[in-house]
Amino acid sequence: MDDSEHERATSSNGTGLGTVPSVLRFLAFALVLVGFGGAYLTGSSPLAFDTIYGVLFVTGVVCAIASIYLAIFQANRGGE
Repeated sequence: MDDSEHERATSSNGTGLGTVPSVLRFLAFALVLVGFGGAYLTGSSPLAFDTIYGVLFVTGVVCAIASIYLAIFQANRGGE
């Protein structure tokens, strides 16, 4: 097995860099949903760090931005 076959096998198994943006995207969706919903139900601001829901919301937004950045970075490298 040469290097190109190994890279294709790694990408198809889902252990390469290609899965990181997808995982971050899913995590961002879940964190934003839970954070905003919890902040709404408790009557606090989702952008304030006074409750755990605010922290979850902001963490979800950071995950979404990181997911976008990594997806663009991977596309500029030609994908894997």
